Amino acid sequence: MSLPALDTKAQDNLRYIRTTMERSSAFTAVPGWGGVAAGVTAGMTVLIGMPLNYANIIALPLLVGLGVDNGIHVVHRMRTDPQAAQLFNTSTLRAVLASGLTTVASFGNLAFSAHVGTASMGKLLALGLAISMAATLIVLPAWLKVYGSRARATERSRDVVGRP
Repeated sequence: MSLPALDTKAQDNLRYIRTTMERSSAFTAVPGWGGVAAGVTAGMTVLIGMPLNYANIIALPLLVGLGVDNGIHVVHRMRTDPQAAQLFNTSTLRAVLASGLTTVASFGNLAFSAHVGTASMGKLLALGLAISMAATLIVLPAWLKVYGSRARATERSRDVVGRP
């Protein structure tokens, strides 16, 4: 395979992803879930009295990224299989849950570090990822079930009218 052919395929894939994201209002909401999880985590640290140090501040953007990653998988599954109630019977839920739990366990192990900053970051990441998983697996599907039908109706009306 020559390099220009690979370049054309990569460009086609990027165009497809861009078009899908532009047409799907649900994809634009996914980064918000990661931000909400990071915000709720920051609030929880205040409630439980966990000090906010430099290591914890560095970990908050990581929580946003992980929340977005899990949210994309759930949104994609619900967009390809419009029956939202079936999400809990699919492998997507189990995969996102298993992935999230192993990540929580991995970062949670940092909490046992002798270094105070690393231990604090491990506690924050474990707490934040648990909150992110709850938002992704409970709140996001419910939100998509309520507001996702509006987005699909808007897409169908755009297809009929022929406007982007």
